[in-house]
Amino acid sequence: MTRIAPQQAYTVLGVTPEDDFATIRKAWVRLVKANHPDALGGDIDTATRRLSRINDAYDSLRWHNPQKLRIHQAREAQRRQEARATRTRQVDALRAGRPTPDTPPPPSQGDVGVAKTPNRQAPPLAALQGAGNRLAEQARRKYGEVQEICETATQAVMIRSA
Repeated sequence: MTRIAPQQAYTVLGVTPEDDFATIRKAWVRLVKANHPDALGGDIDTATRRLSRINDAYDSLRWHNPQKLRIHQAREAQRRQEARATRTRQVDALRAGRPTPDTPPPPSQGDVGVAKTPNRQAPPLAALQGAGNRLAEQARRKYGEVQEICETATQAVMIRSA
C-alpha cells in the first residue's frame, strides 16, 4: 500500500481538512462507486490503479480525528508487542525442547474424548475391489429401475394428453 500525504488525500477525495468524517466517507463511497473497475469497463489496470489511489487516500484519512488516531496507534503498538512476546516465548520453548506455552499439551490415553483406534490390519485389496464391484452393480440396477419408472411416467403423460 502506498502512503499518501494527508494534504494529497484531501485533494484525491475532493474534501477539505475542515470536513467531518461522515463527509469524507461519503466522498470515498461516491468515488469508489464511480471508479470501480467492474462499473467502468474499459482498461481494468488503469481503473484498478485509480481505485487503489482512492482507497489509499481514504485509509490515510480514516483516522481523521487525532484522538482516534492516537488510540489506534496505541492499540497497534500493543498488538505488535504482544505478538513479539509470543514469538519470543515460542522460540525459547523450542530451544529448550519443551512444548510452547501457547499450544495445548498432547492428550494422554486416559483423556476423555480421545478416539482410541484398535490395532487392526487394513482389509486386503481384493476385498475392497469386490465391494466396489458390488456397489457398482447395485447402482446399475437402481439406474435401470429409475429408467423404467421414467418411461412408464412418460407413457402415462402421453396417454393423458392424447
